[in-house]
Amino acid sequence: AVNLHALASLGSQLLSIYDPDQSNWLNPISQAINVADVLVLAPKSTGWSVPNGSWVKGPQIFNNVIDSITNIVTNALQLKGVASQITLNINDTAANINANFLKLVGVGSAGLGFTVPDSTALSGHVSLSGSSDGGAWVVNAATAVTASQEGLTLPIRVQDTTANLNAVNLHALASLGSQLLSIYDPDQSNWLNPISQAINVADVLVLAPKSTGWSVPNGSWVKGPQIFNNVIDTAANIANNANKLSALGSQISVNVTDSAANINANQTALSSLASLKTINLPDGTSFQVGFTVNVAGALGVNAHGLTISFFKVQDTSVNLATNWDALAKLGSPLISVQNTDSKVTAITAAINVADTLILAPKSLNSTGGLMSFANVTDSAANIATNAAKLAAFGNQLAINVSDSAAKINANQLSLLSLGTALKSINLPDGNVINLNVNASGFYVIAHDAVKLAQEGITFPVNVVDTDANIFANADALAKLGVQIHSITDTSAANTLPTAINAADVIVLAPKLVDSKGVKAVFGNISDSAANVASNLDKLQAIANQIKTINLSDSGTPALKITATQLSTGGDAQTLGLITGNYSLTVSGATVANFANSLSNTHVTSVGIIDSATNVLAGLDNLQANAAKLSAITFTDKGTPTLAITATQFASDTAAFGLMTGQYNITVTNVSVANMNSTLVNALTVTLKDSAVNLLAGLDSVQSQSGYVTGIKLTDIGAPVIKINATQFSNDYSSLSLISSNYRLSIQGSIAANLAGKLGNSHWAAVSVADSGVNVTKNLDAIQAHTANISGISLTDTSTPILNITAATLTNDGNALSLIGGNYNLAVSGETVAHLAADLTNSHVTSVGIVDSAANVVTGLAALTTNVNKLSTISLIDAGTPDLILTAASVSSNLSVLNDIQSNYLLSVKDTARSINTLDLSGLHTSSIELLPTNLIVGGTVQENTQVTNLNLSLINLNGDSINEKVYNTTGTEIDILDSTSAIISQFIFTHDTEAQLHLVGVGSTPIHLI
Repeated sequence: AVNLHALASLGSQLLSIYDPDQSNWLNPISQAINVADVLVLAPKSTGWSVPNGSWVKGPQIFNNVIDSITNIVTNALQLKGVASQITLNINDTAANINANFLKLVGVGSAGLGFTVPDSTALSGHVSLSGSSDGGAWVVNAATAVTASQEGLTLPIRVQDTTANLNAVNLHALASLGSQLLSIYDPDQSNWLNPISQAINVADVLVLAPKSTGWSVPNGSWVKGPQIFNNVIDTAANIANNANKLSALGSQISVNVTDSAANINANQTALSSLASLKTINLPDGTSFQVGFTVNVAGALGVNAHGLTISFFKVQDTSVNLATNWDALAKLGSPLISVQNTDSKVTAITAAINVADTLILAPKSLNSTGGLMSFANVTDSAANIATNAAKLAAFGNQLAINVSDSAAKINANQLSLLSLGTALKSINLPDGNVINLNVNASGFYVIAHDAVKLAQEGITFPVNVVDTDANIFANADALAKLGVQIHSITDTSAANTLPTAINAADVIVLAPKLVDSKGVKAVFGNISDSAANVASNLDKLQAIANQIKTINLSDSGTPALKITATQLSTGGDAQTLGLITGNYSLTVSGATVANFANSLSNTHVTSVGIIDSATNVLAGLDNLQANAAKLSAITFTDKGTPTLAITATQFASDTAAFGLMTGQYNITVTNVSVANMNSTLVNALTVTLKDSAVNLLAGLDSVQSQSGYVTGIKLTDIGAPVIKINATQFSNDYSSLSLISSNYRLSIQGSIAANLAGKLGNSHWAAVSVADSGVNVTKNLDAIQAHTANISGISLTDTSTPILNITAATLTNDGNALSLIGGNYNLAVSGETVAHLAADLTNSHVTSVGIVDSAANVVTGLAALTTNVNKLSTISLIDAGTPDLILTAASVSSNLSVLNDIQSNYLLSVKDTARSINTLDLSGLHTSSIELLPTNLIVGGTVQENTQVTNLNLSLINLNGDSINEKVYNTTGTEIDILDSTSAIISQFIFTHDTEAQLHLVGVGSTPIHLI
């Protein structure tokens, strides 16, 4: 009753408030108090409570703190410190509450209530009470729904009883979505009273994961998922959410309400739900999923068009077997069929494949295990088409195929895939072949194996029988070939004494084992030599299973085999099993294994097939055993060549006679005398003989030089072979074949024959006699080998002239020094600088100069001195070079200037008077330029020889002008005038028209053409 605000105003003066009334925990201070006052009083206030049955002094409760949101939010942190003592009651708009809910909830006050004055969803003021856990507003279900209707968005945790949850609008709760954090039912009777209010799939998927309640699974109360036992919706809605519903497990019970067509369309997903409890049809028919009836009851069930599995059948084996086809026709609504006879685990009545595939997965014996079907009988096609499905049942089925052999063979692979499930073959003629199965597959006795073949059935089988029965049917069993996988002899003996031919044993041996699984041994193979030989490799493969081989031929049997078969790694073991006398003809032997072939005493003939290299390596051995050789064939590609010695050629004739096909022989160390006879059979030869014998037969050797690949001399040291130039020319190719050391002396050789051959180091001395022209052509070659040349004689009738270049004169001096007698040298391509040196050679009578204009001008004096020995002068400058000379130099060197053959411009640079006195008529060129250094003042320069240029560039013409006019109709007059037009000087050109004369070097001087 006291004024709480007045108490709070005491501030620090008020130390504490204590309520001694022990009923305080039932009667908290409910007087309205604002935030500022409660923050002063609450920390100082204590009272009483009974939390655990005993009175305990604790904080005083203020359950009516009322203030604006602004004040509460501003002081949220301080309020959090007294949260357990206060209940906040907030009167504000939904908008303001939503804008500040994080801080309001964050206080975590023991109580949290809202009054919404702007309520539109409900009439008047709406007051909503709850509490806060620091992160969400904790309220009952009805308050949560109302808060949603009022537009409050703060996070909500619902805490309410099962009864209230059943009464509330679950759809409205689900509509809160993520705003709803959890639903908690604290009522421990929940495990007996689940939420049975109808709820659709969409809503339960929102609420169930957030809902918890109580259960007593093991006698103790345990908090767990809240139970929703009445989830009702359409087939499509349930099917579309089947995975999510399955994840909820036993938390839900699902009831589908829809038409049969819609339920059937979604039956796969519906059947996957363990929580599916009832099926409700629009006509009011309702089926509890999993109800049980007997056969009669099952046949009377009206499934109303449903194909989803929803009922079970239990009955005796007799009733079940009598009605297999009818039960199968019930189809998918039938969940299972159970035989109630405790002693019957298999149904022996015949059942076809189609019914088996429907009922076998659903059929159980009395203990709940799968029921066996011992007589599944159908056509080969029906069984084969469903082989994979049937095989999946394993030992649950025993299958009998009843059909023609052709149809059984056509479906053989699929039928065999059934394995142990396939028990018999029933043929139209009444024959029944029972099939047994062991680790190797199907097995029958020998007689039945043959019978299978006779019936035309190509099944692969295993034969299990006695040795007597096996051998009695040996030919027939062998003819079955790959159809027989294995044969087991049930007799005690491992070695079988009965005779058998090669063809049969090859088929049967790999498949035949004794009763202990050990490969059987055949004691007596009896057949012709031809049959044994043709099957030798196959017999070798089973040689460990053969004891002896007897050849049935009369006389001495002959076997034709290959060298590979004869070898230890081939069929030698099998050959060793042959008894009695016989012979072997071996083909395809190599030189390397020839000796091995001969070591076998039965071998009477061997054919060699090998490379020429290997044959050559073993030639002497082949010759020694030629009597047992049938032929020698080469394996080389193309035509092989055998390189042998003359000794082998003579001694191995028998071996050569056995060689077949195309091949060549090359023979070494043949004497000159035997050369021609050897080349009758040999492709090529190399000769080995004395120098004397070679020289005596040199022309003969030359005639066969295309077939002689080399010559070796047998003389000690280096013999000298003396020949003339003709022999050297004719027999040179033969001489070049000599590989051993020798010396060659040639007399009278001509230069042309020496060219390119002077590199022969064997030559002791060569004298050359030839014309000057020929010697000149070969000077470089002669120079390279002067050590082998004794002298050179020129054969010309008169003194020859050797036309050589300056380079030849310098480089081939030693070769030139070997020339005896008179001769002259005409040197071309020489420079001015080397002219004097060349002329020191007394044989040089003529020199042609090739040099630059500058060098020619520099050496004019020397050139003029030796002008009689100059042939020509050629200038090497690019374009037209300019030779600048004085008038005196032109006069003294006129003969040299006339020797210049290439184009040039002679520029006469001198005084006007010197130029005027110069006679140019002796020059052979008109490419002349006059370059006066001054003028004859008041005088005239007259030129009576044709020139090209008048160059006045060295004359100062400043202020002057030039008159140019015709002189005597064919000439040109040049007058130089001063500023008063008075003539200073004249140039008269009698042999140059104005068109022919070029006036240069006048700059900007005015020129008047008159």
